[in-house]
Amino acid sequence: MRFCILLLLATLSCFGQDIEVSYDETSGSFSVVDPDGGRTWTSLPGPACPDGIRVAYRIEGRELLVTLSADVDRKMELLDFPRPFAAERGDSMLLTQGNGFLFPAEMTDLGTGEIDFSAYATRDMEMGCFGHFSGTAGYLAIIETPENSGQRYRVWPNGLRQLNVVWRPDRGVFGHERRIRYVFFKDPTPMKMALRYREEMKRKGYYRLFPEKMRMRPKMAARYEMLAGAPNVWIWEEDGDKAGFARDLKELGFETFLLQSANRHDLGVWITPEEIRDMAKVPGVLPGIYDIYRDFMDPKNIPLIDCVRPYWPTNVWENGDYVIGPDGSVARGWGANRKGTTDAKDRIGCALLCEARSWPYARANLARDLKAAPHAVRMFDVVGGSLGECYHPRHPLSGRTSRDARQDFFSKAEEEFGILAGTEDGSECFVNCCSYFEGTMSAPNHYRVDAGRYMWRIYDEVPEKIRRGTDPVTRVPFFDMVFHGCVNLYWYWCDYNNKFPKLWHRRDLFNFVTGEPPMYFFTRETFAKQKGRLAASYAVATSVAKETFGVPMSDYRWLSDDRMVQQSVFENGVVATVNFGDKPFVMEDGFELPPGGHRLEKGK
Repeated sequence: MRFCILLLLATLSCFGQDIEVSYDETSGSFSVVDPDGGRTWTSLPGPACPDGIRVAYRIEGRELLVTLSADVDRKMELLDFPRPFAAERGDSMLLTQGNGFLFPAEMTDLGTGEIDFSAYATRDMEMGCFGHFSGTAGYLAIIETPENSGQRYRVWPNGLRQLNVVWRPDRGVFGHERRIRYVFFKDPTPMKMALRYREEMKRKGYYRLFPEKMRMRPKMAARYEMLAGAPNVWIWEEDGDKAGFARDLKELGFETFLLQSANRHDLGVWITPEEIRDMAKVPGVLPGIYDIYRDFMDPKNIPLIDCVRPYWPTNVWENGDYVIGPDGSVARGWGANRKGTTDAKDRIGCALLCEARSWPYARANLARDLKAAPHAVRMFDVVGGSLGECYHPRHPLSGRTSRDARQDFFSKAEEEFGILAGTEDGSECFVNCCSYFEGTMSAPNHYRVDAGRYMWRIYDEVPEKIRRGTDPVTRVPFFDMVFHGCVNLYWYWCDYNNKFPKLWHRRDLFNFVTGEPPMYFFTRETFAKQKGRLAASYAVATSVAKETFGVPMSDYRWLSDDRMVQQSVFENGVVATVNFGDKPFVMEDGFELPPGGHRLEKGK
C-alpha cells in the first residue's frame, strides 16, 4: 500500500500491486495505468482543484482512493472533481438510477433533458456509485461520503456521455472530508461491480436481509413473510366496497398483497377506519394507508384550501419545528388548491416539518390511526427519497444528520408499532430500516406522467420517454444485484404494471427476472376493464419473487448478443430467464424460450 499527499510537487506517481497512478496538480488530472485490463485511464481536461482544497490519494491493490479535505468552514459551491476518466467509443456507463441503466457512452440522446445532474439521495441517485466499462477493463466509482454529493452524466467535449462525482456544500461550506474510491476490474461485468459494492454496503451497515430483520424483530416475522411475492395494489376510490375489492383479487389467485389507499378528497380518494378494518379481515391482505406527515399547513391558510389532510400535524407551526432554508425563509412542500380552484397556480404551499423534530409528531399520528384502524403497512411519502438541510437555530440539520434522523424514524415505526414501513423511491441508506420502496423499479426522468396528481389514468399509447425507460437493452438491475433479499422494490405509483397496457407484459418480465413483485393501480372502472389480464400477470410477475424472498442475487447475465434474453441467478439455486425479444431463443440445454417467454428453474 502506498499513500501520496499532493501538496508541493506538481506531479506524483504511486505504484500499487496492479495499477500505476499519476496526478498532475497543475491540471488536476489523474492517470491510471491498468496493465491487466489493458487500459490507461486519463482524466478529461479541465481546471485544477480550487485553492484551499487539499487532494490526497492512496492505492490499495487495484483500488484508488481519492480524498479531498479543507477547512470545515471554507465557503463552497458545487465542485466537479475529480473529472471523469475519458471514455472511448464502445464504452458503456453504469448509471445507478432506479434499478439501474447501462448506457453506451455515445448515446447522447437519452429521451429526456433531465438526467444531467443527480443529487444523493433522491430518485435520481439512489446509490452512491457509478461505473465505466470497456471491453476488457472498467472501474466502479464508490462515493464513500455520498451525503453531500451528486453525479453529472453529461456530454463532454469529446462528444461522449460520461459520469463524474460532484461535491455539494454542507450547509454552504466544505464541512467534512470527501472520499471517492475507484475500483478497477479486468473483464468487468455489472455483477462483479455489484458484489464489490455489496461489501461497501455491509461495511456501512446498510445491507440487511429479511431473515436478519426477522431475527431482530421476531414479532414482525409473520408480516415480513407475507411480503414474499406480494403485489403492491393501490385502490383509488372515494366510496365503494374496498374489502370487496380485496376479495375479488383473492378470487383471481392473489395470495398475499399490499392493499393501499389515501385520504385526498381533492383527488377522488378516501378511506375510512371501517374500510381498513374490513380489509384486514380478508386473509392474506396487508392493509395500508398513505402518509406525508412532513407536510403541514400554516394554520392561517387552513380555511382557504380545498382539502385538509388528516395526517398533517397540527401544532408544528406554534412549536417552531419547521424547516428554515438558507435564505431564512420557511421551506415549502406540496401545495393544496384554494377552495373552488383546480389551477396549479392557485395552490398554497405547505411548510415542512424538520426531520430532526419529526418522530413525536409521527408517533402521535401512528398511535391515533392504529387505534382507530389497525393496519399493517404505512407508505411514508418523500421521507426516503432525499436528504435535507435545516438552518433553524434550534434544530439545525445537515445531510448526514438528516440521514440519521430518517433512519431512526423508519426503525422506530417498525419496532414500536409493528408496521411494514415503506417509502417513495428509497435509497441505499434506508434499506436496513424499511420493508419496501415504491419507485425503485421505475426509471427516474423517464416516468413522470401524472406523477402526484392523476396516477389512476391508463394510456393506450406509450410516450417515447416511457418506452426508453423500459428498454431491456439499456436497463440493468444493479440495485437488485446489490440488495435483493433486503427490501421489496416496486414500480412508481404513476408507472405501475398496468399503467400502459402495451408495456404490461414487459413489466411483468422485468419483475420475473429481478425477483421483485409487481405494482397495480386501480379505480373500480379500470379494474373492470383490466380484470381479465390480472391472473396471468400475477402468475408471471410474482413467481420468482415468491421463490427468492430474502435471498441475494448471485449473478445476472445476458444470454444473447442483443441483450434481449436475460438471466438472473440467486443464492438458493433459482434461475430466472426471460426473452424480451421477438424471436425464439434456444438455451444450452435445448429449451426453446419463445418471444415474451420466461423460464423458472428451481434449485435442487
